[in-house]
Amino acid sequence: MSGNYRKTDGDIFYEKWIDFGKNLESYIESNKEELVKDSYDVILGFSRGGTILAYSFACLLKDTILEYSNIDKACVRPIPKGFTCKKNNPCFVMDHPTSLHEMTDIRQILMNDLKELSESRDNPLNVLIMDDNLTGATRVHFLEDELMKMSSSCVKSFKTLAYVHHNSFLPISTIREFPVGYKVFVMPWHIPHSKKELDVQSEEINGYKMSIFFKVDNLFNLGHFKDEMEKFYPIKKNLIVNGASNFCVKITKMHDGNFVELITTNNMFYPPKQCLKSEKSENSYEEFDLSEFLPICSLGVSKTMNVCLTCSHLNCNKSLFKEVLNIVKSQTISFEIKNNQNLKSAINDWFTSSMPEIKLMEFSND
Repeated sequence: MSGNYRKTDGDIFYEKWIDFGKNLESYIESNKEELVKDSYDVILGFSRGGTILAYSFACLLKDTILEYSNIDKACVRPIPKGFTCKKNNPCFVMDHPTSLHEMTDIRQILMNDLKELSESRDNPLNVLIMDDNLTGATRVHFLEDELMKMSSSCVKSFKTLAYVHHNSFLPISTIREFPVGYKVFVMPWHIPHSKKELDVQSEEINGYKMSIFFKVDNLFNLGHFKDEMEKFYPIKKNLIVNGASNFCVKITKMHDGNFVELITTNNMFYPPKQCLKSEKSENSYEEFDLSEFLPICSLGVSKTMNVCLTCSHLNCNKSLFKEVLNIVKSQTISFEIKNNQNLKSAINDWFTSSMPEIKLMEFSND
């Protein structure tokens, strides 16, 4: 792609390299006083786009602000460390707040790196988190949660800065505004891709809610459960966050015992990406690894938004369900879905086929 290339393709906006550079320079000039005050020791950038942004931003800081010419300032640390490649993770936005590679790096390597750097300087660090083109920003929020745990030791303060952020999501500080009249923003180091959408029946999803129940014994402690789950997934109060999936968690008493209840919350709708990349006929699933991904619409229900949402919640959270079962030391699951009773049989078949090790009970709160 040439340096002055820009293409507007319907609701897709393509940023030019030259504008990218000018926007960085303009941001630094306009925010010079704040940048000097924040005095960032480390800039963290997610590979690959976030790392391109972080290195570019650090170079300009060092060239234009005297306080950053110090060798100890604006050191860039990519996430994950070492060799990286773009993984074709079919669920990505649904199944984890970050890729497993990134999550492992953050928890097992990055934190040690920051600790060692802080100790070598005998001072806690000021950290800037950067990423390029954010939508839900789940991995940025995950990193913030992990840095928060270190804020009393080697990390003095941290802030987040993105190049651009989609307006449909929660606000976050950005270098440039999202262009008016567009739905998709493409960074200059990416090439245009055809937009992919599922051909599904439009449907109201605000009334959709699914609950999944995991049987527990009388000694079950919700606080201990959340502590154990947080080793794998971020927890905000009573909300388990798994990528774009959020589950409210509570204890529910039924006549046949006590259960941990995970309740889906209204969130952004992301269809599993296997469906988006499929070039076969609508009812053909031979290209999928059905041991990992079983489409709900292959189980006797028509493809609608609620069906696709259920499919995402189930297929992209199978690892989460297994962690819950492991923590509560049980293999018994029940489920309830409201405003969509025709899905019950398909969900039952999904659990039976995808998690044959469990004992599936009929839901009852009588």
